[in-house]
Amino acid sequence: MRISLGLKLILIYLLVTGGFLLAGFQGLSGLHNVSDQVRALLNNDVKRVVALRQMRVSLTQFQRTLELIEDRSQNSNIIRRSRREFERSLRALDRTSPTMTQKLAPLYQAYLKSAFDNPTTSSSFGLKQVPYGRLSDRIDDLLYEAEQSLRKTENRLERMSSTGLSNLSLTFLGFFLVGLLSFAWFSLRLLSGLKQLKGGMDAVGQGNYDIHLPAMGQDELGVALKEFNQMSSRLKSTRQMFLDASPLTYLPGNIAIERALMDRLRNDEIFALCYIDLDDFKPYNDHYGYARGSEVIKATADLIHQVQRKCGSERDFVGHIGGDDFVLVTSMAHVEPICTGIIEAFDKMIPEHYSEEDREKGVIISKDRFGETREFPLMTISLAVVTNANRDVHNPVEIAKIAAEIKEYVKLLPGSNYLVDRRTHAR
Repeated sequence: MRISLGLKLILIYLLVTGGFLLAGFQGLSGLHNVSDQVRALLNNDVKRVVALRQMRVSLTQFQRTLELIEDRSQNSNIIRRSRREFERSLRALDRTSPTMTQKLAPLYQAYLKSAFDNPTTSSSFGLKQVPYGRLSDRIDDLLYEAEQSLRKTENRLERMSSTGLSNLSLTFLGFFLVGLLSFAWFSLRLLSGLKQLKGGMDAVGQGNYDIHLPAMGQDELGVALKEFNQMSSRLKSTRQMFLDASPLTYLPGNIAIERALMDRLRNDEIFALCYIDLDDFKPYNDHYGYARGSEVIKATADLIHQVQRKCGSERDFVGHIGGDDFVLVTSMAHVEPICTGIIEAFDKMIPEHYSEEDREKGVIISKDRFGETREFPLMTISLAVVTNANRDVHNPVEIAKIAAEIKEYVKLLPGSNYLVDRRTHAR
């Protein structure tokens, strides 16, 4: 699956944002839990401890009141007020811990019974009196128990707060590092790719087309590197073809010709190669000079192109081997109209390149390849056609050999001619 650079950046942003939101939710959840625990602590443990402490103070005051006054009647205002303070503390404890109240209620009733049923001597209400001592000891025990529970709850809250803060800090730090590393990876990858592209462009600018950049995935950067490699390969091929092209006609040379033939052979295409050669070009070049000879070659190249565009197809290929030798690769359906068109156009065009005197005579005086001076007719054109329609051909060398055989025969014929090799061979 191809993930673009923009999508990768969005995913990194969502990852980091989601992580911080998760950490925030975790922190709020922990804070809510701690808040519940604190609320429970205030509503239960703290109130229980406060009630028990108040109860102990109230009991002590109640006992001292009983010891100091002579009238121990329950109707005494002082006794009633002291008793009311104690019972208020008892009710407060009952709201937070009914179990503790149930433990204290019988002892409190026994204490009241002992206080108001005993004789009125003050010594009988000393701090060591059995009902008072039992009630006081039980209050102390319950207070100790409540204080221990309060300390445990406080310690638990402290641990929860510390753990929650640590977890929250680690979560934030973790996602921050993940985001930082993700952005660092993204930035380094992008910078690395851009650096490679710049290096590749610098190398191409210096004429080095053999550079190949490493693949980096399927996103825009990876595609750019891949397309750069393809561009570099095409530039190398174009440069080779340009260096191989004829500086006179600008037609592709031998490398491009060989490639065009190999492409058709690999694809098992039926094609026809027209080997085009000018007859008696050397005597003309010697007689009129190099510049006039170059004009004939350029005019012939233009003529071949014009006929090919008129009678052939876009798949056809025209190349310049060198000198007065050309190649045209086409299909069997187009080979005859192309050959006929080239001959007609050439025979019409070539007299214009001779002087009026030579045109009237129909010959020129020049030296042959052996240095003998003799008459030569006006130039003609010969086309040797090689095809794989009736025989197997395996490589450009074999095709060139067959074309040379046919060309030697065609050049022996008078005037401009073309000949298609129709010899058969097992395909």
